Amino acid sequence: MKEKKSINFHSDNPHSQNLGYIVYEGDLLNAISKCISKCKSIKRYDNKISDNTSDINIHTKIDELEKNDIQFKFKNKNYDQTAMNITFKHTKSNSTKPRQIFYDNEILGLLPINEYSYNLIWSMPNKFFDQVNKASSATLLEYLSDRVSFVTGDIKKTNIHTSFPLSSRHASSYFCENNLLIGDAAHKFHPLAGLGLNMGIEDVATLSNLLSKSNNLRGTVCNFTIKRMSRIQSLQQLLDLIVTFHSSDILSAKLKLKILDYFNKTNYLKPKIIENATGLNNKDLVNL
Repeated sequence: MKEKKSINFHSDNPHSQNLGYIVYEGDLLNAISKCISKCKSIKRYDNKISDNTSDINIHTKIDELEKNDIQFKFKNKNYDQTAMNITFKHTKSNSTKPRQIFYDNEILGLLPINEYSYNLIWSMPNKFFDQVNKASSATLLEYLSDRVSFVTGDIKKTNIHTSFPLSSRHASSYFCENNLLIGDAAHKFHPLAGLGLNMGIEDVATLSNLLSKSNNLRGTVCNFTIKRMSRIQSLQQLLDLIVTFHSSDILSAKLKLKILDYFNKTNYLKPKIIENATGLNNKDLVNL
């Protein structure tokens, strides 16, 4: 049996009462829209773009740019991996703890739905995905059990959802003419650390905080761009380093396990990384 390592991201580690929640996306979008609508200087256009140069058009989705022929430059990275989204029930209590499992060149992110159910984002090389995608239900269950049963016990029921290619994307600028990018329109991450949602919330919180302190709209938007581009770029570099470390064949599996074990036990490094990735150390979030 191949060795594998699970990293426990329980909220006691960063000394926070709640590390995260599972939320309905529609409720989150409604809350963010209400927050943005309170600022009279910013207008939201769902199906049209304002030609008034005094307006700021906020874009949250990349297809909005393509549909309206708005030109932004992006730096893209293809990981040559595919992610499968699976929910499953299991026999061993997960204590409602999120976990990250490292197995060969695969990364399995487990987010608890309840004490005996997990939602899984399973990142794997494209060649292995082709194999898994063609596998029978019994073979898929065997693959999954071999990777997670040491944490979950027996798997009772699985539901396979969407699969998607893994890549990252970062805009060379978040603001051009009267168009501002936030969330997925500005940046896209590998799903390893759940940074897509976290950084989208940070975008809104940071913009809201800056707008509350200045009446200079365009100066505020430029300040927002500088702050957020620096933050996102540093996180993407850190995430790429983790993915490269795990996928590299230079280091032996045993050495990787020793490094991960050290990381899992540290009382300083892991909490700091978690705080950084979740935004717990971001003062702008208190204003959201």
